[in-house]
Amino acid sequence: SVSASSSSSASCGAGDTLTAGVLRRVGLSVVSGNDEFEQQSRQQAHAADSQLQELRRHAQAQAAKCLGQLDVVAKEARAEEERRLVSERVARELEAFRAEQQRKEARESERLSHLY
Repeated sequence: SVSASSSSSASCGAGDTLTAGVLRRVGLSVVSGNDEFEQQSRQQAHAADSQLQELRRHAQAQAAKCLGQLDVVAKEARAEEERRLVSERVARELEAFRAEQQRKEARESERLSHLY
């Protein structure tokens, strides 16, 4: 009975070794115990956390860049709107000036026609 149990555990050990070898050949690692699994899990969690922090930094930099560009575009839009409003006002005032000049010329022509 002792030899049967030791032979079955030996065959399990050989099977485990064979499985571990096959898994290593296909690129999978075999964790040999709870401590190693815990250490590997901590390392993976740390790596994931580091990657997340880097992604956050990158996202913050991108957001800051976008806000800067948005500010520049908003200033350009305000300046363009101001130019448009000034141009419209100048056009209205010029039209009013021309109309006033035409009225003055018409009155002067009328006055001169009565004189002669």
